[in-house]
Amino acid sequence: MYLNKKKPLSTVILLAVYITTFTGCDRKVEESTQQSASNDTPEQNMDERNLWHVAGQSVVPKDHEKNGYSRVLTQSEKKLVGRYIVTIPCHDPVARCGEKEEGSVDFILNLASDGSVYRLIKSLGMIQLDTRKNVDNDRRYDHWSQIYINNQMYVVTSYATGMHFYYKVLPNNSLMMDLKRTRLINLQEYRQGYPFPIQEYELKKQA
Repeated sequence: MYLNKKKPLSTVILLAVYITTFTGCDRKVEESTQQSASNDTPEQNMDERNLWHVAGQSVVPKDHEKNGYSRVLTQSEKKLVGRYIVTIPCHDPVARCGEKEEGSVDFILNLASDGSVYRLIKSLGMIQLDTRKNVDNDRRYDHWSQIYINNQMYVVTSYATGMHFYYKVLPNNSLMMDLKRTRLINLQEYRQGYPFPIQEYELKKQA
């Protein structure tokens, strides 16, 4: 009689322990899932979303403009303000595709109305600043200007690194890279292996 009374009690205790254990596991799994979900949205993803927003606009919005540089543009320079884009294949080192040889990226050049310049490289699923060689992560003085060389209009983009890139302004308002002049001006960086385009690309202005 004693054993028969104790057996149901033992069964009840084991059942209670079983329920408590699995309830605790479910709670830990739920907490782990919530933590994982929160880790999927770091500040870097926010920055990428912001950069996608910038890349889709003809002029960099105020909250992304570089601080510390601003000038009044000439009337002819104001006509050049905007977003210029060209597709570059991944086998070109300037595309920054790493070891990937196939595919392509969009190289975007934003000439802002305050005289600053903003470069972006966009590929499927990502967008990044074109800042291979920075000075203390300071891009405040990256800027652009319009000049004439032998009656040819140029847009010159100058960066905090000390490098300068030359683009011929074409009659259709596109920008054509001038690699010969750009390499000559940046000869030291070119000799040190800085990636320059393998051909002269035409950047077309977006409406």
